[in-house]
Amino acid sequence: MLQTLALLLMGLIPGFAMAEFTNNWWGSWAQVVAEGDLGFLDSNLKPFRLWLEGQSRWNQDWRNWYQGVARIALGYSLSDRATFWMGYSYVPTKIGPKTYLGQQDVWPAFRYVLPTEIGAFTFRTMLEANFIRGDNPRFHIRQMIRFMHSLAA
Repeated sequence: MLQTLALLLMGLIPGFAMAEFTNNWWGSWAQVVAEGDLGFLDSNLKPFRLWLEGQSRWNQDWRNWYQGVARIALGYSLSDRATFWMGYSYVPTKIGPKTYLGQQDVWPAFRYVLPTEIGAFTFRTMLEANFIRGDNPRFHIRQMIRFMHSLAA
């Protein structure tokens, strides 16, 4: 909602598209992530990591695609739990019948994985700088907290 308000205040969403954008506020999200070290190229590159990610988002009836995310990043493992990343994201967003916005972000991120007896917690902090307004970047922090617990099969 805050992002929608920010886009409206910046004048990027025409009034006719705003009703459609806010009336369909929920949907589905698919994500594919690939990550690994670069040790297969050279054993000295084992601490360096590559992150590739793709996301696609649809409205509640799966008939209309409204946003995607493509991310690529290079990382460096400080330990088996901590990784520092530098990355780029492209976020195309459909905000009206024929209106698209192509947001580009560059970002550093830090990820820490904390294994516990009940599962693993992952904390990722990302500082995005996006160039949605040309040469005047906007900055915002993203914080992810994820819990993973293996199911017995």
